Amino acid sequence: MRNWMSTETSNAGTALDFGLDSTTQSIVDEGTAPATVTYAHYTSGSKLTVSDITATATQRVWVRRTVSAGATNDSADTGVIAVEYA
Repeated sequence: MRNWMSTETSNAGTALDFGLDSTTQSIVDEGTAPATVTYAHYTSGSKLTVSDITATATQRVWVRRTVSAGATNDSADTGVIAVEYA
């Protein structure tokens, strides 16, 4: 499986990034980031690739939304996340 942003967010002050996690960690709320997840910005030219998963294993794709300081308030901010299965 591969993930990337096929259409960037419509607000220049926001971004969606992805991180891969092969543990079974949980988070307590939306303000708490998962530990040991490294995020990056993936596009059609550089996709996040999830390796083969065995029957008893897990992998999670986390999505982080970043809003830059001074970004305009935009209730209609959109973007398109693409998912490709092998």
